[in-house]
Amino acid sequence: MGVIHKLKPEVVQFIVQKKKDLPQVSCRKMADFIRTTFELSLSKSAINNILQRSTLSSPVGRRPQDPVRKESVVQQGVKAKSFKIPAQKKILGEQSPKGDSPLPAFPPAPPIQPTKSPLPPVAQSQRKFSVERASSLQLQPKEGLSPSPPKTLYDHMGSIFLKAAEWEISDGPLLGKILKDNLPTGFSQQELDQAGEVLLFLQVFGIKRLEDFIHYTKDGLWAINGLKTKIPFSKINEAAQFLKTVSGLRVQLQIHISQLVTKAAYIKAVFRDGNCIWVDALGAGVSSAKRRYQNFSSINQITTTMINQWLMQREPLILGAVQDGQALYHLAAGFANEQNRKLQRISAFGYDDQEIIAFDSFIDTKRSFLVGVWPSQEFYQELFGSKDFDYKKNFEMTDGHKQIAYDEMTVKIKDPVGELHPISLRAVGFEMPGSQLQKGVILTNMSDKEMTAEGLISAYVQRWSCFQESPYLQNFLQPNVSEEYVSQEENISNDLPEANDLHIALNYLNRYSQEAFFPSAYCDLDLSSMIAMFYNIAGYLQCTKELVKVELIMPKAEYPYQNDLALAVRKVNERNISDFQGRKLFVTCL
Repeated sequence: MGVIHKLKPEVVQFIVQKKKDLPQVSCRKMADFIRTTFELSLSKSAINNILQRSTLSSPVGRRPQDPVRKESVVQQGVKAKSFKIPAQKKILGEQSPKGDSPLPAFPPAPPIQPTKSPLPPVAQSQRKFSVERASSLQLQPKEGLSPSPPKTLYDHMGSIFLKAAEWEISDGPLLGKILKDNLPTGFSQQELDQAGEVLLFLQVFGIKRLEDFIHYTKDGLWAINGLKTKIPFSKINEAAQFLKTVSGLRVQLQIHISQLVTKAAYIKAVFRDGNCIWVDALGAGVSSAKRRYQNFSSINQITTTMINQWLMQREPLILGAVQDGQALYHLAAGFANEQNRKLQRISAFGYDDQEIIAFDSFIDTKRSFLVGVWPSQEFYQELFGSKDFDYKKNFEMTDGHKQIAYDEMTVKIKDPVGELHPISLRAVGFEMPGSQLQKGVILTNMSDKEMTAEGLISAYVQRWSCFQESPYLQNFLQPNVSEEYVSQEENISNDLPEANDLHIALNYLNRYSQEAFFPSAYCDLDLSSMIAMFYNIAGYLQCTKELVKVELIMPKAEYPYQNDLALAVRKVNERNISDFQGRKLFVTCL
C-alpha cells in the first residue's frame, strides 16, 4: 500500500476517473494507459489497491448482479438467475487445443458486464426458425429466387466472409453500440449505423484514404452493406470526422469487439436426475462425456442457440450427429420434460473450461430435437444392427439434388443402466445423390403430425448441408487430437502505417473470418493478403425475405486457392449464420 502514497495526485485521479469512464477496463490495460500517459510503470496490484480505496474494484471472478436485467428475464418466463460471464474467461485464440487448426489470438479483454436488456442482446434477435415452414419447404430456403430477376455482378463480393463474421459475433452493426453512445446531432441512428458500416469496409474495397472515396464508382461496397442507395460523400465524411472526435475510440473498439469474439467451445446440459450431456458449440454433435471440441462459436451465436433451442423452444434442436446411446437417451428423456428428468441447467464453456454463460430455469414444455446418425459410426450398428431401410418413398429437393429416397421406422433407445423403460424415437433413413451416394438416419422425438419425414430431411439438410463432407461433423466424430492446451499471446496489428481506429475493427473481423472459415494456414496472413486472395472476388447478391444468397465467381483455372475457397463456403453455410434482419446466409461458388 505504501507505493500509493508515492504517486502524484494526478496519477491517482487519472486511475479513478478512467475506471469510472471505462468500468470494464482491466488493471493490466490500466497499467498500459498509465505507461503511455505518464511514462510510469505501475503494477496491477498497486492499481487495484487504488481502486479498492475508491470502492471501484470488482471481486475476482464475479460481476455485480443487475436486478433490472434479472427481473426482466423473469417477466419473459425465463428465470436466468445464473446468467454470468466470469472475469476469468478467455477470449478467442487465447487458449486452444493443439492440432491441425491453431487458433488466432486476440488481446486480453475485461469481462463482459450484464446489460439492462431483458435478455442478452442476441435474445432480441428475430433470427427464428419455423417448424411449419421447414415442414413445407422441403429444403426450399431459396424460395423466391426462381425465376430470378436479372442479376448484377458486384465487385469484392468475397468480403461476404467478413460480413458473415460480423453477423455471427454481433446482433447489430459492429460500431452500433459505440456510435449510439456518442450519437452526434444531425444523424439518425440508422444513418450513423449505415455510415459506420461503409467506413468499416473501405479498406477492403481499396479505399485507403477518405479522399479517395469520391473515386469509387462501383456498387459492391453498398450492396455488401445492404444499402439500396448510395450514401452521399458528405455524410460519410461527416461521420468519419465525428469518429475522430470520440474520446478513447480505439480503446472502446478493442474492449467492445474483443468481448464479442469470445470463443465458446461446448454446452453442458444437466438434468434433474443428475445425468449430463455435452454438445459442441456449433451443434455438430452430442456425447455423454466431455471431449476436446475443435469447433467453436461466438458468444452471440451460442447465446442465440441456448435461448431459441433450449430455453424458449422457438425452434427444434438440430444436431449433426450423436456419439452414443447414453447421450441420446438422456437427451430424449430430458426433452420429454418428465418431472424427474427435465432440464435443470445449461452452461456454455470456453476452451479453458471456464463457464461463460448459464441458465437454470426453463419454460415448462416438451422440447423437440432431431439428430443424425451415420453408417460409418459404431453407434449406427449398435442401434440398427441388421435392420435396413426400404427406400421406396422419395421427394425432389430444390437445392440442385435429384430425388431423395427415404423410409422411416420406430426405434427404441434403451436406458444406459437398464432401470427405466426404453424411449421410442422416429428414425427417418434417407439416401442423397452426389459425387457419391450419401446415407444417413435422422432420429427425432417429433411425431409425423409435428413434422413430416420430408420436412425433417429438409430441416436437417438446411442446417447440415455438407453431410459426411462437413468439416464440423468430421471434427466432432474423429478422436480427440490432443488433451493439452496451448496459450498464445499476440496482438492485432494494423496492416497500413496510416491505419485509423476503424482498421482495428476490420482486423478483428478478418482474424475471426480466418479462424472460422479458412484452413489454419491462413490464420497468420494479414488483411491485405486475404483481400488479394479471397475478399476481392466478384459475385452476385440476391436477397429475399428468408435468404441472403451470394454467388462467388471462381477466378480462372490457374487460381491456386479453389479448394480452400470451396471449404470456406461450406463452413459459412454450416455455421447457420443470419443477417441482422434474420435472413439466413447461403454462399455458393460458380
